[in-house]
Amino acid sequence: MQQVIDKHLLRAGVVQRPALALSTLYTVVGMVEAGYGVGIVPSYWVGECERRGLVASRLTNPIVRLDFQQIQQAGRKFSAAGEEFVSFLRDYVVEWAERTGAAQ
Repeated sequence: MQQVIDKHLLRAGVVQRPALALSTLYTVVGMVEAGYGVGIVPSYWVGECERRGLVASRLTNPIVRLDFQQIQQAGRKFSAAGEEFVSFLRDYVVEWAERTGAAQ
């Protein structure tokens, strides 16, 4: 996460070192919840943030996109169920991105 943030800050011309770099998202959210500043988390953590009474805002300047990778053991094929899940997930992500504007 920190590498992605640093890359986008550099592109935006922002030169800033964080006061503290934390290694887990639980710690980031916990520190914000305790009143120790702000944090940046992936969108899949928004629900957890909201459950803790935190407000999440989409980053817009710069817009930050994350790439997701499919991983598996080398030389090993997916089972039929695995292939079906990967196909479903790809279709779902495309539909979600179109619906939310994340594909732009």
